Amino acid sequence: MGKANFSDWPDSWPPLTAFVGPLDAQVASLQHTSSDMEQHVIIRFKNRYGVKISQNFLHDKLYSVTVLRFFGSHLENYHLVKGSHLSRITWYLTTFEVLSICEQVANLYNRSASS
Repeated sequence: MGKANFSDWPDSWPPLTAFVGPLDAQVASLQHTSSDMEQHVIIRFKNRYGVKISQNFLHDKLYSVTVLRFFGSHLENYHLVKGSHLSRITWYLTTFEVLSICEQVANLYNRSASS
């Protein structure tokens, strides 16, 4: 996925590279939504796993990360990953910690993009 396709990234957040670093080639799709209470981004990796990164409305440097498993081609078709050390929702204070989770999820089961 080329960087031109990352136009849906929230302007008020740190750059996407702070969250996915060198993983941008493994990103299949990205979607940003916001409400009065939170902003969040859903990132789907080519291995059919992904993350939902939510920004806390009280503290703009605080994020939660939820690990997702996608079914089908739409970003709306996912389930929370259960039974994994990555399955819990975790609060992070730094983008580096979010990047660490994204790296683990992008390499989960090392599926190819065609599977």
